[in-house]
Amino acid sequence: MGAPDQVWTGRLDYVAWGTSSNLLCYFTDTVTGKKWRLSVFSKTSYAPSKGGPAFDEEPLGGIYKITPGKSKNGLPTFLTAKKL
Repeated sequence: MGAPDQVWTGRLDYVAWGTSSNLLCYFTDTVTGKKWRLSVFSKTSYAPSKGGPAFDEEPLGGIYKITPGKSKNGLPTFLTAKKL
């Protein structure tokens, strides 16, 4: 469910509200076709933690350059997204 460790390009397929003031963002990697899920949180206005659009307002089907990271406990984090 995480995401690749390197920068990748993804299409926003679906969003769903989580249970921890988060929004789950479901992407398809435009190169490999694999599907990935990343979360954004209310404390960052539903945008990636280091910058990018607020995904609660983004239309489905958009293409983004995505930079993931790892949290202190090793879980995937959503660092940045740039709309292409």
